[in-house]
Amino acid sequence: MSKASPARPLHRMERSPSCVTFSKQFELAKLPIPPLEATLEKYVATVAPLLSDAELEATKAAVKDFAATEGPVLQALLHEHATDKHSYIEEFWDAAYLEYDAPVPINVNPVFVLEDDPTPTRTKIVPRAVSLIFSTLKFIRSLRNETLAPDTARPGGPVLCMDQYPRLFGSARIPDPTGREADVCVNFPLSTHCVVLCRGQFFYFDCLYEDGELAVTERELNKIIALIVADASPTAEAAHRVGVLTSEVRSKWRRLRTQLAEVSHNNARVLDIIDQALFVTCLDVDYTPESVAAAASNLLHGTYKLDESSSQVGTLCSRWYDKLQLLVAAGGTAGINFEHSAVDGHTVLRYASDAFTDMILRFGQTISGAQVTSVLESKRGGPAAPQRPRLDCTPRRLDWDLTPTLTAAIRFAESRLADAILQHEVKTLEYSEYGKNFLTSNGLSPDATVQLAMQAAFFELYGSAANVYESVLTKAFLHGRTEAGRSCTPEAVQWLKARFAGAPASEQVDKLRAAAKAHSKMTTEAAKGFGVDRHLLALQCIGKKKQRGTPHALFADEGWRRLNESILSTSNCGNPSLRFFGFGPVCDQGFGVGYIIKEDLVHFMVSSRRRQTERYTLELARALSDVHDMLIATAPIQPQPRVVLRVFRGASTVQRNGTGGHVVVDDDDDDDVYDFFGLQQAERAATPVGRKLGASAEPTRAAAAKE
Repeated sequence: MSKASPARPLHRMERSPSCVTFSKQFELAKLPIPPLEATLEKYVATVAPLLSDAELEATKAAVKDFAATEGPVLQALLHEHATDKHSYIEEFWDAAYLEYDAPVPINVNPVFVLEDDPTPTRTKIVPRAVSLIFSTLKFIRSLRNETLAPDTARPGGPVLCMDQYPRLFGSARIPDPTGREADVCVNFPLSTHCVVLCRGQFFYFDCLYEDGELAVTERELNKIIALIVADASPTAEAAHRVGVLTSEVRSKWRRLRTQLAEVSHNNARVLDIIDQALFVTCLDVDYTPESVAAAASNLLHGTYKLDESSSQVGTLCSRWYDKLQLLVAAGGTAGINFEHSAVDGHTVLRYASDAFTDMILRFGQTISGAQVTSVLESKRGGPAAPQRPRLDCTPRRLDWDLTPTLTAAIRFAESRLADAILQHEVKTLEYSEYGKNFLTSNGLSPDATVQLAMQAAFFELYGSAANVYESVLTKAFLHGRTEAGRSCTPEAVQWLKARFAGAPASEQVDKLRAAAKAHSKMTTEAAKGFGVDRHLLALQCIGKKKQRGTPHALFADEGWRRLNESILSTSNCGNPSLRFFGFGPVCDQGFGVGYIIKEDLVHFMVSSRRRQTERYTLELARALSDVHDMLIATAPIQPQPRVVLRVFRGASTVQRNGTGGHVVVDDDDDDDVYDFFGLQQAERAATPVGRKLGASAEPTRAAAAKE
């Protein structure tokens, strides 16, 4: 296994001129700091639909005073702060994630529900996991070789920042080593091993050389995963469920993690191995999702199930939420749950897409017998690599030394996560009447129309407009992440009211088009860095950093509170590799809505806490259908849908409008957030940790005792 290496951000000029992946980094501009007056004007317009007349007048007064007093001072300080930074918001947005004390499952980590592996023989858990791991390792090789082509905003368009990719793998969220009540994200760029969780028990094996070349074949991986599944006894699960502690509130987990490491040198080394792993694979060998919604729910937070003795046997204890996780259930359904402070969804989507493409090409080879080269195949030039010694890739089991206090903490963490699971609901909607093709042919932005339909569903249930957060990508800038798109515009509210009042179809269509146009203008400006949220957050944070006393009344105003309470937290992220994309609600009264707009379909994953999630999805489907009917009645343009056979073989939710098991390709891919600062970890001790599977446990335990 490789030694730990310090994590570091990707600087603009530090890469080799021959590198492909980071070749355009130095050309990227910095995220602009918007003019103060423009941001304050947009702020008032953004919160106006959410406030009463009296509240709006108070907000306007606070804005006016801020513009005349504290605002210009903070703006100058922010410009000074940004002088030697890659991004003016980076430090503050990083803190927003890593100082956030809520548990990361449900509240922070997003999930991807992957389409099935196209090879029919990979419907069972072991071959499915092997295929996913193998394609993932090939993607990591392309990163290590720096042959991965840069992202672009569109085919042939401007390149996007690739800063997040070095920390996609080999990264972990850990307590700040300085003792600060916060986390940090660390990265190990020379990591060579993977960790596997099965029935709550931990295993690891080497799989890469430090330069990224694969140390295992797909056939060898199959033997490794089969060995792990065979060794993970159901009767041993209760003694090893340490992973559930990562679901605790962060301050509590930091204390428990310190206690865990102090119990024994073995525990400290096991934690080190997990932190440094390329990724974690979770094998849910005893769970078969009965629907796509159940599969999505399992990916988001695991399952809750008790045996006859009231012991926990659900999958919720077989997770490690502080890292990127590949999750595979019995029956072959699979997905990704990723730690969000290190990378955003757009970055993980690129990996999922390339890995899925690799699987398709490997399936094609089984049919044609021809050798097809994917983008993940090694393209390193020059002389052939010298022969190297074979790595010992035998999987090893990792056991914990637990005290009664830690055993009790595991039980309490499981109870709290189980409570959260029972309080949350996840529903999926596969809307199949139309998608991007129909909307663009009618002159409407697909994203704007879907955003308006989501607002209409909420308005239909509750009779008021909701504050909406839409993630807007700003990766066109150096170290760019996202800006908040605020979709509840005054034009959107006018359309909502007209629809609710049953206005004539022509009037509704006119207001719909006006609202869609306003939405597109808002998102375009946000993508260029001229939004509201990030700039105001930076001004608030720079005031705290410079210790300028009590924050201005602007940041205690009702308008500011409403802006930061996203009732509808939404994000559009998808392509043919994904069946669904989603996350939990960000406030008690909210809904989390991840959506994928395809050519003739729209897929939604909706979550909420004790709200009418299923009824919301039904209203959402009805709003979309109403848009279709109004457009047909006023401007009947409807292309024939293009239907392609779905490769997903898992159980499905109820299909609407009879298209059954069909899906099509692609769509836009914006998504959420953000960043990371690397700190050095202690180097791993040379002695291997854990016993080899199939070998006696005694030699390893004896060696550990000597240490």
